[in-house]
Amino acid sequence: MNEFTEVGNEVPANRGNGLNLVAISLSDKLYDNSQPSIASDFGRSFAHTLVQAPLEGVAQLIDGKANGDTQKAVHFLDGPEHASFGTSHWAAQQAGSALGAIIPVLAIHKGVSSTLGRNYSTKAALAMSENMQALTTRQAFGAGGVKMAESALTGAIYSGVFTPVRNDETDFWAARARNSTVGGMTFATLTGSGLGLKAIAESSTAARMPAMATALRSEVTSGILSGIPAGLVAANGDSLLSGKGFATGEQSLQSMLTFSIMGGGFAYGKGKIAELRPSARTTESTGQFKEAGVDVDGRPIAESGRAKVAANLPEYSSAEMGRARGQTLRDLAEIKALEPGKSVLDQFRDSGLSIGQKYRVLNSLAEVREHFVNQRNDGKIDADQNGNWIHTQGELGRVMDASRAGKLSPIQTEDALLSSMFADAVKSKANFFTHHIDGALAADHVLSKQLGGGFNRARLDGVVHGIREHQIGPPEFMAMLYGNRIKGALKFQLTPEQEGALGSLQKKIADPLNPANETYRTADGGTALKLTPQETALLELTGNKEWYVPKESNVWNRSSRAVIDGDTMDNYYTPGGIGKITGLGGPESDKFFMTRRLDAGAGVVDRTTNIGSARASGVDAGKLLTPESKPLAEAGLAQTEAAIAMAKQKAVESLQKSNGLDPSKEVPFLNTDLVYPKFGEADAQWWNIHRTAPGARSAADQAFYDAHRFDGLSAAEQTAFLNAKILRDQTVANLRAAQRLDGQQPPEYRPSTGR
Repeated sequence: MNEFTEVGNEVPANRGNGLNLVAISLSDKLYDNSQPSIASDFGRSFAHTLVQAPLEGVAQLIDGKANGDTQKAVHFLDGPEHASFGTSHWAAQQAGSALGAIIPVLAIHKGVSSTLGRNYSTKAALAMSENMQALTTRQAFGAGGVKMAESALTGAIYSGVFTPVRNDETDFWAARARNSTVGGMTFATLTGSGLGLKAIAESSTAARMPAMATALRSEVTSGILSGIPAGLVAANGDSLLSGKGFATGEQSLQSMLTFSIMGGGFAYGKGKIAELRPSARTTESTGQFKEAGVDVDGRPIAESGRAKVAANLPEYSSAEMGRARGQTLRDLAEIKALEPGKSVLDQFRDSGLSIGQKYRVLNSLAEVREHFVNQRNDGKIDADQNGNWIHTQGELGRVMDASRAGKLSPIQTEDALLSSMFADAVKSKANFFTHHIDGALAADHVLSKQLGGGFNRARLDGVVHGIREHQIGPPEFMAMLYGNRIKGALKFQLTPEQEGALGSLQKKIADPLNPANETYRTADGGTALKLTPQETALLELTGNKEWYVPKESNVWNRSSRAVIDGDTMDNYYTPGGIGKITGLGGPESDKFFMTRRLDAGAGVVDRTTNIGSARASGVDAGKLLTPESKPLAEAGLAQTEAAIAMAKQKAVESLQKSNGLDPSKEVPFLNTDLVYPKFGEADAQWWNIHRTAPGARSAADQAFYDAHRFDGLSAAEQTAFLNAKILRDQTVANLRAAQRLDGQQPPEYRPSTGR
């Protein structure tokens, strides 16, 4: 016996298509009066397709014919007797065959993919074919074509090499060629249909029907539906190439049902195999240092934070990255662009970047997103990381605006986007003063594994420099913050010499682009302000050894300036950015941000209020804007002020309903000054604990924190303090909603990698 012959049954003439080995039979109803169990049918079909069929397929090629000596020698397992179409036994056989085909097909696919993936552009097209919403129409067709070609080659090899033909074929080589051709066509159709369904799932139509979008994003559902056209191609392809004309309706129906089972089973099994692979691992990139012993953050290797940064940015499998890219694009689709009615995703699609560039940018952004959303407290994303992710999305849009206004090349635009996303990638309360150099490490760690396709070490160095340079703004505010940090480190007891050095240091930081400032080339090729030994000693108290600044002569300068422009515009000239800055001050924010009121009035610049301070920083940072970006900032300002007024009004109305607040009377933080706790000797310890995420605090620290939380406040002042916190938080939430196309609150961002 062989695959197509059973005891007492004659093999029909149309069993030549190699894919029918997997699908059993497309046209005949062969009955067995003593059917084995369903489990037996499933198991035998699985084992036969997994082992026996590939062996016989190769053996036939060695013999140059069917039923030769080699084929007979390797034959050890008969397939199950074919059950009647539509029965439970038939379904079990299809499922077993589909799952049995997964391992050989995946092995072939991996070989094909690895071969094609040696070319960066092809690798990018294969990956981005599943993220069509990020591509222009032309790019989408190109990426889809590459993906279908990959599948066609996989199907052609599987059906032409590892699938045997029946023993009575009169022209063996013609039959094998037919198998290979039909297999390639069928696999290409299966893939093409799946890509089409995914594109529909991410369309604006699907967005209005969440249930449909969720269903179509399911790999199993997509596999089942894709099997319908694939089965139609298989039936008709085999029939036409056999010289019999189009397949009958019954043959086509059977084939479509068969391949639907196969498509769903294949998707399910592929997912299970992916789960068995080793989980994401942390790897440490070596980097390429400009000078022995100096890391890309400008710090000696012994003092570098590379190991800690690398531990928070693990490697993900290709399947995990595919999901992460998809979710990242869905997030971007909800963030407003400057152009009315457009999203940041629309900007990204039309950014002028190639498929390969979009692949690198999107992969990197997906890793940054996963880092943000995996930092959680009580099951929710950490509040600071939530703000970081929202800002990162908005900033990307503004960087693309600045890049277009400045007429940057696609390469310069890509580098600016990469610098932008890593600038705050590892930012927290604990490393605010050094997050730019930690961000540089993060970029080097992730991007050093994505070199190729025109992205080389020199460009990565430029990305790193751009990240470090973005810390210059807003300059006067930074001078104040770093000055306060230094004073705090010295317990506010500075010598006259230190007072003088601090004053001169702050003056330089407050005006970083002043041509009178002397700069020098750092050990790793960057540019920094020239400081005196005394100034350097003070700066080192903040964790920094150098103050990096952009310089016109630097190769990466235009990209770096686009990052500074984008960061400035998103922070101070958009509702979402003002919301983020507003959330940084006020009740239980930071020791140096204890503002007295939420706002002093429309358009008022006032460092003693949350929103007024954000406006002041906007004026301050606006000094750094390039001439090309200034009109963009001005266009965003009017929209932002209107959003501020609406956000405050909604927050007050909400407190009126929930807490009985009466805005016509004196309300601390709204129209009169807020009274803050007075910690006394507990001050330093309380703030240190406050900078630690709640979930990471020890029980003793949490008890100390709670015991001193309202030191010096009366009961009425405590109530006012908590109401002020609610007023600020709701205003921030309303401003964030104004930055979204749907006008709703940002979603509860969750990891997409399943970990």
